[in-house]
Amino acid sequence: MCGIAGFVEFRKDSLSRGNPFDRISSMLKTVEHRGPDDMGICLYGYSMDISKDNVRVYPESRHQIALGHNRLSIIDLSQKGHQPMRNRNGSIEIIFNGEIYNYIELKQKLSSVMNFYTDSDTEVLLAMYEKYGSDMLNMIDGMFSFAILDKRDNKLLCARDVMGIKPFYYHLRTDFFVFGSEPSTVLKGLNITGSVNKAKISEFLLTAVSDHDEGTSYNEVKQLRGGNLLELDLEKGSSKSRKYYNFKLNPIESNDYSAGLYDMMKQSVSRQLRADVQVGTSLSGGIDSGTIVTLAGEILGGTSSNYSTLTFSFPGFDNDESENAKIIADNAGMRWLPVIPDTKTLKTDLERMMMRIGEPFTTLSMFAQYKVMEKARENGIKVMLDGQGGDEVYLGYPRLAQRVMKEYLFKGNIPGFLKEWTGLKKNATVSYVNSLLGNFFFTSPEAIIKINKKRLKPFVSKDLLNSFDNDFLNSLSFSGNIVEDQLAEMNKYILPKLLKYADRNSMAFSVESRVPHLSVPLTEYALNMPLNWKIRNGWTKYAVRKAMSGRMPDNIIWNRKKLGFDIPQKFWVELLKDDITIWLNEGSMNELINVDQVTKAMESGDAGKPFLWRVISTGCWIRLMNVKIG
Repeated sequence: MCGIAGFVEFRKDSLSRGNPFDRISSMLKTVEHRGPDDMGICLYGYSMDISKDNVRVYPESRHQIALGHNRLSIIDLSQKGHQPMRNRNGSIEIIFNGEIYNYIELKQKLSSVMNFYTDSDTEVLLAMYEKYGSDMLNMIDGMFSFAILDKRDNKLLCARDVMGIKPFYYHLRTDFFVFGSEPSTVLKGLNITGSVNKAKISEFLLTAVSDHDEGTSYNEVKQLRGGNLLELDLEKGSSKSRKYYNFKLNPIESNDYSAGLYDMMKQSVSRQLRADVQVGTSLSGGIDSGTIVTLAGEILGGTSSNYSTLTFSFPGFDNDESENAKIIADNAGMRWLPVIPDTKTLKTDLERMMMRIGEPFTTLSMFAQYKVMEKARENGIKVMLDGQGGDEVYLGYPRLAQRVMKEYLFKGNIPGFLKEWTGLKKNATVSYVNSLLGNFFFTSPEAIIKINKKRLKPFVSKDLLNSFDNDFLNSLSFSGNIVEDQLAEMNKYILPKLLKYADRNSMAFSVESRVPHLSVPLTEYALNMPLNWKIRNGWTKYAVRKAMSGRMPDNIIWNRKKLGFDIPQKFWVELLKDDITIWLNEGSMNELINVDQVTKAMESGDAGKPFLWRVISTGCWIRLMNVKIG
């Protein structure tokens, strides 16, 4: 897990206009927290004398290219894992952020034709590209973003993992290309602070959706979508992008899908426990993270007592999940560490978190994740397994049970419809009415936009609300096919923003966050399970519950209440209302946000409303990151 940065000048000195070493160094500074263990730079096509061990200069190159890397050492902690890394003859060079979980299996596959000089997964990735080119992307089980300079074909290949777990941001023009692990990296390469992308911010405010396409909160920064690659022809100065992976949707024949799912989940956890540093797990009181902890306990056996699980806890809060989390940890034979925030440092902590995320975010539940990662780092834990993605992969959101019921009805499966109708009333985690409201957004997006515009009108400028792209509404309506709906939530509406927040929160403390439920083989298996193994008798995640039955306590497995990193948002916002008002009153914020109305709402009992936090978060982002409004 690392921070990458780079730029290409298609026309001589089109970007640098000065010292390219200073530019790439300043870009790396923005992601120093992502990789504090080592730093490396390569400069191609620049004539300069730099006497630094971690800087290589190749003035003879016909192309002007800078590649930079900040390393967080996880696998092969020696200097052999230093990046940028070259192949033996120097024809290929890579900067890589992430982990290749099946690198051992891939290395064994290549060992008969290649010699390896390190124990790192980076060298395996480099060797895979040398042998298979971009086709190797379909053979990898991992999370990654990388840039490969291929001097054989005079091209730069950039790619992002299938699920979009690891970030890749860029700015592309006809004369230059700038990229990095965070928007701030790209903006530093452009030597600007960036400006508000009003269309994207209006989408965020009105729908709570972000990161569904290449756009970002900044006009000047784009992102490479998950499962996509971008290839730059260094000779022509041209580029082309394409999606390199689509999930294979083929029915699986099995008498017991829970057994197959158990094997796939255990393989994923086993691979993601691979590290040369201490590993732990973020643990809620629910099934997703509980499954990871339980399987890790089985895999580690007698050494599980050395493994730590961390749970965000707010004693006295109705939805505090500490009790169930401790039950899961004890059952797996692991250490359990509660993470209890100190309200005295809430202002400072939240301000630091907002700067690390660097974009608006939907809910203060992200603060719980932030504090868990901080605690992990304090305890020497460098890798954290996280339950993110389970709801999307296994059909965990309560509203999805209702869609399954509708699918049975549309297919004429009346017994299936009636069975789920009864089960939904008996076992669903929320009432039928609330589930119906949860689906209303996707069945009537125009109505939701209209309602939210009315809600936001007192707080947000008319210009910003009118920047909403109505074409976006067409993509919000779900198809009715449950697998397509799953993919939409995984690729567009829910998971991308959550993965972004998780990446920024973990990297804020130089901690690598891994998500076992989102391994490609496991996700593909789960997508192809029959409907009645996804939801049955109103139980969401039925196959997971069945697979873990007898391995986790029944009161966890068959708990009707859906748990997660729930937090006392209303209490926190009310506690910080004076500070929030001061934050929002700085600068020219009133061009976009009516600060007086926000203050009144916080004082009148609306402090916990999700739409109000989105307004507050947007204003704080503009102020803290010095984003231009015009």
